Amino acid sequence: MTTSGSAHIRALAAVLPLLDTDRLHSWGRTLAVRLPAGARLLIAGNGGSAAEAQHLTSELVGRCTTERAPLSAIALHTDSSAVIAIANDYGGQEVFARQVRAHGRPGDVLLLLSTSGASPNVLHAAHAGRELGLTVWALTGPGPNPLAAASDEAVTVDADQVTTIQECHLVAVHELCAAIDAQLAPPHVAPPQDEPGSGPRLVVVGDVLLDRDITGIADRLSPEAPVPVVVTDSRTVDRPGGAGLAAALAARQPHWRITLLCGIGQDSLGSCLRTLLRHAGVEVINLATGGATPVKTRVRAADRTLLRFDTAPEPLSIGPIPATARARLDDATAVLVCDYGRGIAARHDVRQALADAARRVPLVWNPHPTGSPPVPGTALAVPNADEAAAITGDAGPHDLATDTGRAARLLTVWPVNEVAVTRGRHGAVLVTDPDTHPLVIPARAVPGDTCGAGDQLAVTVTLMLGSGRLPSQALAAGVEAATAYVQAGGPRRPAHAAPDGPGTCRPARPAGVGRPGAATRRKGRRRRRLLRPAARRAPRAPGPGAAARRRPGGVPQLRRIRASAQGR
Repeated sequence: MTTSGSAHIRALAAVLPLLDTDRLHSWGRTLAVRLPAGARLLIAGNGGSAAEAQHLTSELVGRCTTERAPLSAIALHTDSSAVIAIANDYGGQEVFARQVRAHGRPGDVLLLLSTSGASPNVLHAAHAGRELGLTVWALTGPGPNPLAAASDEAVTVDADQVTTIQECHLVAVHELCAAIDAQLAPPHVAPPQDEPGSGPRLVVVGDVLLDRDITGIADRLSPEAPVPVVVTDSRTVDRPGGAGLAAALAARQPHWRITLLCGIGQDSLGSCLRTLLRHAGVEVINLATGGATPVKTRVRAADRTLLRFDTAPEPLSIGPIPATARARLDDATAVLVCDYGRGIAARHDVRQALADAARRVPLVWNPHPTGSPPVPGTALAVPNADEAAAITGDAGPHDLATDTGRAARLLTVWPVNEVAVTRGRHGAVLVTDPDTHPLVIPARAVPGDTCGAGDQLAVTVTLMLGSGRLPSQALAAGVEAATAYVQAGGPRRPAHAAPDGPGTCRPARPAGVGRPGAATRRKGRRRRRLLRPAARRAPRAPGPGAAARRRPGGVPQLRRIRASAQGR
């Protein structure tokens, strides 16, 4: 190694241990709180410091070491047109200060880098940031210096060479990113060690129904009306719906104990629903003493819903909340209310128990336009865009500004801490204060069946809040979890399944009616193929049996079957 190289390394090794990592970690924790909540980080520097600034923004908008939501960070030197225009019209000392005045808001953070600590344009930016109410930090060379004095806090590097200072600033950038990532890392729930039944508990409260999907093939229209004919081939799938689906999704999370407080009808479908939930690993506390189980049925073909029909809602007979339910709420780590407007969340004793729980643990409320408002102390309400529009009576468009306004109005009329309006493929918007900027969380665009995606988001948000995450972090995780759920197949995603037999929900066939035989099924498939338009079938040369497929008189079988169909 050359003499100059050895001297360079010795200088770096001498100053790196003196770097104020405690302050850098404190900055990282502050940014981990502010940036997900809607604040932004503005960064500026000249020359090599500008390169360090851009390095930091790339790590925050992209990622450093772990996956997380993107964070808002802007390097002020990168807009070359604005930089040149401001320098030409106002002078070089205003290059950063004017951009701070344009982009900065109270609560934002301004980070300024300067090896000398005396660059005029950086000093002007610091003064502009302080005037606007931004938090101003500085990374500089040896202190004291003018930039450190003009900032709220500073990390100085006591080195003689500019290169050594810049290398220490690079280490500081990485320390800052590591502190942010550590704060925003997903929670790790340790597996239970002593008792098999130990671990955090999620209590889901709400209305339950049975979801039924009838899936088949639709390749022709009915001769009676312009509607598709769906050949189901007996593919019918039943699963828990409403709050039951939320509980079943939550039961997929390892180490969490899931309790469902609900009303399930005292009928055969209700018995089936309880079996499905039990096999999913959900403890069910049923408040219903009578009534029928509501069913939501979808008829689907080619991954699309062609028709949905619901059974007429019948009021359930609901008994008082039992001591077991109160004990589960007392033991809860978090509570999720899935209100589908069928009465569970409207009962006085249930609402009182929920309000008591909200004083102790995070409570998330998934509302319904015909349901009840959240109880006082609710940590977060998560209506979707249609529900927010119906509840507020706002018939405006479903765009970001309007959805944000609806969230702000709900925040003023509901006794909740925060409101997040979920926007489907557009993500979600979180409002913590009607007078501050909202947090907009985008979503990845993925195709798929979205049934249950809102429940997946609500479950993930609740589990994250129960694990000590911030609402902004929880909502970002919820949006990503809902997107992954749709991408993985939505409600078709493999889960705990009930065995065939007495516990399944498929209705029995009438006496004397069996499944069609193989010959009947082959005839049906052949008939459907022949009824398709000729243009959709590739032409084939006639085979040796073509003559045998003609009737006496030369009428093809295809013409005969079509004529028969039209005659019916």
